[in-house]
Amino acid sequence: MELLINQLVYFGFLQCIFLLGIYTFSAEIKKSLNPYLIAFIVVLFLGLLGRVLHSLHVFGASYKLLAISEYATFLFGATVYLLTKSSVTGVQFSTRDLIHNVPGLAYIIVISIYFVFAPPSVISARVQSGELF
Repeated sequence: MELLINQLVYFGFLQCIFLLGIYTFSAEIKKSLNPYLIAFIVVLFLGLLGRVLHSLHVFGASYKLLAISEYATFLFGATVYLLTKSSVTGVQFSTRDLIHNVPGLAYIIVISIYFVFAPPSVISARVQSGELF
């Protein structure tokens, strides 16, 4: 079962790379492209990046790589909402709408400081004290 899940993750990751490449290098598509669609694909890319790097044992298969997937989880909901809203109502991109991503960005900052960038000795002390449970 794990093999199937890994293959689906790789397939989704490669699709994200393919679509971002098409959107980057095609001038015709850029004119009619919804900016929230690009944001959605970037969020999916980030979500799958941690899983791919962890499963390929890059950087020693650090558990911290899975935190990258957590980042995308908290940005996913706001991005889907904004994409749906702009597709249904036809409202154009507004920087005011980015307020929906503030909770996700706050989570990313806190987790990065507390967990990802912390040295292994600090994390092991937090595990022993029960703080990370």
